[in-house]
Order: sequence, then C-alpha cells, then structure tokens
Amino acid sequence: MKKILVIEDDKNICENICQILQMNDFEVIYAMNGEDGITKAKLEKPNLIVSDIMLPGIDGYEVKEKLSKVNSTKMIPFIFLSAKTELADIRRGMNTGADDYLTKPFKAKELLEAIKTRLERIENFRNDNQKRNGGKSNLNDKIFIYSGKDPLLIDFASILFIEAQGEYSFVHLTNGKKNLVRKLLKDWEIELPQNEFLRIHRSVIINLNQVKRISKVDVRNYQVYLNNYEKPLSISQRYSVKIKRYMGI
Repeated sequence: MKKILVIEDDKNICENICQILQMNDFEVIYAMNGEDGITKAKLEKPNLIVSDIMLPGIDGYEVKEKLSKVNSTKMIPFIFLSAKTELADIRRGMNTGADDYLTKPFKAKELLEAIKTRLERIENFRNDNQKRNGGKSNLNDKIFIYSGKDPLLIDFASILFIEAQGEYSFVHLTNGKKNLVRKLLKDWEIELPQNEFLRIHRSVIINLNQVKRISKVDVRNYQVYLNNYEKPLSISQRYSVKIKRYMGI
C-alpha cells in the first residue's frame, strides 16, 4: 500500500483529501503545518507528498526546499495545492522541484490522476533500472529526450551538462548542441548514471567524464571547466573535492 503525506492547514480540506485517498487504498498521514510536515516526511518516508503552499510558519515552498536537501526525502514526488493561479506562482513551485501543481478547487479525479501519474513514473523507471545492469544505468545506455515535437535518442555519454530553466532544462551535448527539454533536474538525477554525473548546485548537473580542469577562485569557491565548453561553471569547495576524488587528483 502506497503511503501519502498530506500537508494542509485547512481542517475541512485536509479531511476531504485524506478521505479521498483512503477510499482509493492509500495509507494516509497528515500534518497541519510545514514544520510538522517536514518532521513526518523524514520519519515516515512517504511515497508521495501533497502539500498546500500557504501554510502557517513555513510555507509549502520552504517545505519542499528543505526536504530536497535531505537524501532520504529529496526524491519523494511532490504535488503542490494552492488557490494561486498566477503563472509566477506556478513557476516558483516548479522551480523548487515540485512534480505537479493543482489549483483549488480541484476534483477528486484530478488529484487521483496526478498522484497516479507521478507514482507510476518513478515506479516504471525503477523497474526498468532493475532489468539492466543490476539496477544501475551506465554511460552506454540511451535515452529519448523530447526537444520540441521530435524525440531525439542520445546516449548518456553524449551529455556534457544539464542546466535548469524553470520547469524545463537545457541539455548541453558534447557536440556543442543544446536542447530544451521539459524535465526537472530532480527527474534527471533519477535517470542519469549516479556514479558518472554530479549535481554541483541546484541548477546544474555535470558529466564527470567531461571535466577538463578545476581552478581555485578563493578559499571556498572554485570553477570547473568542461571539454568543448568555454565558460567555467562555479562550484563550492565541497563539490571540488568530489570531482577531484573522481578524477584521482
């Protein structure tokens, strides 16, 4: 039975959501504020989180940001609920790494479909991973990316780095081409070979095999240079150590 955490400060809405989920065979836990939501997410490790944005104290955005920094919770699918409908609000929600955004009032069918889609997506990927290479993807594996209407089949080794652009991402390839794809960095982290790629900060993932050199800027900051790419990428000392370890220097 899949476990879902509901974070909602409106008691009536919270009870309604919980009832809908329980009637559809989900195990449900709930929190009435952001702090409690963070605590329960870390303790219960739910399969998915549904959270209102406007919460007392810590809002939904901050809940998502804090959970994204914890290894045990950063990959949990996250759906925002809010009465806000402005594009800027939706974009901000997606920029935090949320998987979906439902505006109130919403129908039970809409909520259930959003949950089903997100759970199936991560489950399908995990199943595929188990079938190949002992559950680990490698640089020789290929992946479809949809840039515009046409799918493009590429191998992981051809990815130089990936740069976040709101709910989209730019995939920079080793041949110098750049493709805009509707995919969050969070989703890329799941699919990319974990030992070959590194997220150096919230907006960039690099291919460690394409690192040319690292230069020190000051005590805490460094720059990493990639093959066939002129501009350096800024990194902290923490990530410079990881890259050097990978390179054996």
